[in-house]
Amino acid sequence: MAMGLLLVSAYALRVWGTDFGLPAFVAHPDEPEIALRAYNILWTGDFNPRWFHYPSGYIYTQAASYIVYFLYAAVRGDFRWLPEQITPDFYLFGRAITALFGTLTVLVVYLIGQKAYRTRIGVMAAALLAFSYLHVVNSHYITADVPAGFWAALCALFSVLILQRGETKWYVLAGLAAGFAAGTKYNAGLVAMLPLLAHVMSTPWGEWGWLDRRLAAGLLATLGGFILSTPYAVMDLHTFLNDVGFEFNFAGNVYMPGYSSGSSAVWYLHALFTGADAPLALAYLGGLVYAIVYLLARRQGAGGRAGKYHILLWSFPVLYGAGLLGVALHFERYLLPIVPILSVLAAVFLSQAADWIAARLRWRDLWVPALATGLAVVLPFVAGILFDWSITRLDIRPAAGDWVTQNISAGSSLAIEHYNFPLPRAQVQAMDVLRLWDHNAAWYAEQKFDYVIASNGVWMTMMAEPATYAQEVGVFRDLQARYTLVKEFSPTGVPSLVTMGYPTIAEYHFPRVWIFRVASTP
Repeated sequence: MAMGLLLVSAYALRVWGTDFGLPAFVAHPDEPEIALRAYNILWTGDFNPRWFHYPSGYIYTQAASYIVYFLYAAVRGDFRWLPEQITPDFYLFGRAITALFGTLTVLVVYLIGQKAYRTRIGVMAAALLAFSYLHVVNSHYITADVPAGFWAALCALFSVLILQRGETKWYVLAGLAAGFAAGTKYNAGLVAMLPLLAHVMSTPWGEWGWLDRRLAAGLLATLGGFILSTPYAVMDLHTFLNDVGFEFNFAGNVYMPGYSSGSSAVWYLHALFTGADAPLALAYLGGLVYAIVYLLARRQGAGGRAGKYHILLWSFPVLYGAGLLGVALHFERYLLPIVPILSVLAAVFLSQAADWIAARLRWRDLWVPALATGLAVVLPFVAGILFDWSITRLDIRPAAGDWVTQNISAGSSLAIEHYNFPLPRAQVQAMDVLRLWDHNAAWYAEQKFDYVIASNGVWMTMMAEPATYAQEVGVFRDLQARYTLVKEFSPTGVPSLVTMGYPTIAEYHFPRVWIFRVASTP
């Protein structure tokens, strides 16, 4: 009963509001990277995406879902043939698939907690993930992070079963899940360490059996899972290596305002502890610390088995997190592959803390864990509801597009940033300049633009730290000095809880828009 309610609640939080921006525009800049390539498979019949900055696993998943949607829509009479271009309904259906992955991850987390520890911990872990604000928000997008977390969690579940039963089928299933994780998001493939670690811990010292057929089957399954999900990594090796090499270089050296300054550890801790997920972040930290303390206590007997589960589940988030420290870019969604396992560790910590409190206060054992879980999730739960309500009601970009349609004369030339809003492109000549600070203010007059539109949500981050982003803010101030600000749109009524902590939420959903009329002379 409890799990049924949790799964229904989890899906409702994740699917509500998935029509944001539609049909006018797509707010998240990474969604078209997957959605357009998935749709191109349907239109051309060519399964080679010829693009491997992301692995192909979620592109193929979306393509399969689009086939289902097209056939369903054809039965309803909406389509007779495939449209030449992707339509908003395909985006909506694709987002619902991500929401489904997010919800299924809640179920997997329950099974991890239930198999490794006990049912109560499984339910608590499921609740922590079901209402995680970070997980809820990113389950609205056609992006790979939430599905990668699903496959990583599934690999962890099968690795627990390797520890318990040691049967070959669990090695194969854990390997396939790890391969699919890597085929969905490259760095999520680090979860392949879990079945290997489970094998080591479940085999007596001196009899590790590195040539064990079970382990060999698991390793082959890992490779097979990756190739099944990204087959053209082999069949189009040249393009694959070029794109992956670019991504490795990009991740270590790129400069992106708002997301590539300062210490990685400080950035992620600030993101987690200054927003709605702060109570959950405390529980995650408690889970990691408790696992270490437990192991240092060197408990024996039944505690020895629990210790193995602690080691197994602790190892992946720690190794993955250490890897993030070497990545120049900092995005909160990069944490998503480890959030499901962190939820299990957090549930163990909260359960133990609840037992300790209940024993001393002589309270009923059942109520204390429920209270502890409720305190951890109430803030992110409220934030999730407010986010779902806000993204479809408080975005000012449709109003900005209407203003341009009504107030800018036909044939005008516009320079607009890559993160833009719906424009009457048949009426105006709009040029995507990616980022306004790529050029100085005078350049826009030299290029004979009539208007310049600043619409990148990161402007608010940069203006809050003018010393850090002096060059970028300087370009904006020069635009203000040289040209005439004819209209400004600023989102109002957005609850502060919605945007606290995670900067991409404000950037993708609630940016400000400035429209400057260019004069040929300052």
